Amino acid sequence: MYSVEQTPYPPAPWQCTGPMWFGLFRSSLPRILPNGLKPILDPHLFLVAIVRYLEGTLCYDELFFSTPAWFGMYPGLHVDEIWVDSRTSLWGGRRIWGLPKKLAQFTWQDSTLVVNDHLGLIGKIALNQHPGRLPWLWVTAPIFGYQDHHWLSFWPRIWGWFDVSAMQILAWSNRYPALASEKSIVGLRGKHFHITTPAPKIVTTAQA
Repeated sequence: MYSVEQTPYPPAPWQCTGPMWFGLFRSSLPRILPNGLKPILDPHLFLVAIVRYLEGTLCYDELFFSTPAWFGMYPGLHVDEIWVDSRTSLWGGRRIWGLPKKLAQFTWQDSTLVVNDHLGLIGKIALNQHPGRLPWLWVTAPIFGYQDHHWLSFWPRIWGWFDVSAMQILAWSNRYPALASEKSIVGLRGKHFHITTPAPKIVTTAQA
């Protein structure tokens, strides 16, 4: 990862609110996971997530790609790529949760998001901005991080109004495998959520 000036960051847990979007996509090539992880079901499947943290511990935008994976007998999400527009979030993500955060620019155009990093376009994504119709829900899922030869695991706790909503990728960097379809297989939108991200626990020692 390229050099970014180190910035102090608040300790876990982080508590934030805002909207989020998730879309499940299929890649033309199987996802490559580090040693110790195996894909769940189809190795071509991966999740695109966009989160706007508008209030709380920190305020920033985030885009990440993750792959559903097994760590031994435990299912979870491996964060393959993740971008934020905050140096504070970048260093907190790297140092606390072992996430490979990188800096990017997020440009919002009504219901479309364009994300660029220092190498150029990452993606242009169309999102549904309409209010959710489902009742208030509580969801969580384990996420795997990696730091100092240790696998980490943490369970973000999310409360919010969610709705089924497709995500569409209008443009896609050639740095990543082509998509089988520009529209998500399934999508979920949280119009307003509250998330608490606790400190991780060490799962085991391994070489990634």
